[in-house]
Amino acid sequence: IPGHWECVRLKNVCTGFSNGTTADQVDFLDGTVSVSRIETISKGIINYEKVGHVQYSNNLLNYRLQVGDILFSHINSYERVGNCALYEGEHPLYHGMNLMRITPISKFAHYKFIHYYLISPLFLKQVQLKCKPAINQVSIPGKYVKDLRLTLPPLSEQRSIVSFLDSK
Repeated sequence: IPGHWECVRLKNVCTGFSNGTTADQVDFLDGTVSVSRIETISKGIINYEKVGHVQYSNNLLNYRLQVGDILFSHINSYERVGNCALYEGEHPLYHGMNLMRITPISKFAHYKFIHYYLISPLFLKQVQLKCKPAINQVSIPGKYVKDLRLTLPPLSEQRSIVSFLDSK
């Protein structure tokens, strides 16, 4: 690791770490909006064919995803906990329950760099080590996710790394 890179906690470069709306899911109708579910990100990308729907209300405004938000599976099977997907704004989507929303702070971290880091085997191992078992699944509380460490280069290097990884 280059000496000028920093070892930081996720909470120092991201915000959020919150669960989504608990609004009851309904069939798709006029007046409903798409909401994420665990299966929405099961393949590591946002699959719009696997979203749920909730009746729109002003209470949902805080749950509208913004470009660069990362949906993180903090409740899942041991093998799938830590699964995440990056929201890039293809279609309007609201943050549903059982997924944690992590928002990189742009002055510290490039959102794609953070996403690449979160899907790395090194980070996923940290997640698995902090899991709490439950019936047929595990979970990692938000306070533990916030304290997970990552190695962070300066923003200019993050952009270069993202460009390289995107090309591959």
